[in-house]
Amino acid sequence: MYAPNCQDEKLDLLDAQAECRRLVRAGVQMHEEILLLHRELSATRLQVQALLSDQRESAQDKVKLQFLEARVDALLHSASWRITKPLRLLYRLLVGHA
Repeated sequence: MYAPNCQDEKLDLLDAQAECRRLVRAGVQMHEEILLLHRELSATRLQVQALLSDQRESAQDKVKLQFLEARVDALLHSASWRITKPLRLLYRLLVGHA
């Protein structure tokens, strides 16, 4: 049967201590990477929120534009617009903006 001597136990202890130091360094490095990734994720979330806000505003602007185009179209095809056409032409001739 093998009986470990003090020298073997000392080497095992040194190996274990070295492994512990290596694992601590690896843990610190992983922690730093996690912090970096967390900051990047936060920045990306802010960008996504800004894009979604812009997209909502764009959709609202599109709806407003469609509404205004419909109002202009209704005005240009209204009876009052057709009836007042000669008056608008006469005004342009008198003012000089043809």
